[in-house]
Amino acid sequence: NATTTPAADSTAEQPVVVESSSSSDQSVSTSLPAQLSLGQSYTTDEGLTVTVTSTETATDSLGDSVIEVYVAYVNDGTTDASCNFGHWSCVGDNGTVCDANYLIYDDKSLPPSTTLAPGGTVSGHVDFETNAISQLRYTVNYGSTPNAVWTIS
Repeated sequence: NATTTPAADSTAEQPVVVESSSSSDQSVSTSLPAQLSLGQSYTTDEGLTVTVTSTETATDSLGDSVIEVYVAYVNDGTTDASCNFGHWSCVGDNGTVCDANYLIYDDKSLPPSTTLAPGGTVSGHVDFETNAISQLRYTVNYGSTPNAVWTIS
């Protein structure tokens, strides 16, 4: 599946093609951020494909409620790509924005920061200290407008 991503200019409406993990592809046309659902992928200009596959409620070692968000990265680009917790945030309880944390350490944890060579893949969960998530946000450049938003129903 070929994908395109919006140009850096967030004021212009750009086509975004998203990939679904099911056999039928879904395409949407939107301006930044790309609006996605679970199972759909966002591909950066550099060729890093990011997919949110599922969410689970869990309890951390202190007994607090945590949402684990399972993500997968595939580097189809020609240069190394950064996969970092700092790229993730969510809209949680009562509309609060939460950054991803490393709260549950198990064999499914995504490393807090990793670099993928071209052709590399990595998957696992990022954690949010909240009881509910309505949106997941992926931002390529820290502190800027999210590039992709997954709606969680």
